[in-house]
Amino acid sequence: MIPNKYPQSHTSLPRAFVDAVRGERSIPHSRGLLVLDHDADSLRYTGHYVDFHPLAGDGCELDLESVYANHVQSLIDTRGPGRRVRFGQISRVPRRLTSFF
Repeated sequence: MIPNKYPQSHTSLPRAFVDAVRGERSIPHSRGLLVLDHDADSLRYTGHYVDFHPLAGDGCELDLESVYANHVQSLIDTRGPGRRVRFGQISRVPRRLTSFF
């Protein structure tokens, strides 16, 4: 029998994950973000809650470059040719909320 060998993650990732969860749970305006997944108006309008959160994908990867390319890059704003800004999903949340109604 061959023992399972799993790839090692970057040493900073476990700490970064814990820090991210703590940060998410301790932001001062967290109550104001409840509208992203528990908006009463969307419930009345559609009969269910609408999830307005940015989508990061559901992959599970250890390679930092792959995580950035596949899960992070679509969330953040980037500059393209001619210094044009491409808004990521996080910046587009207010537009998604207002255009829903």
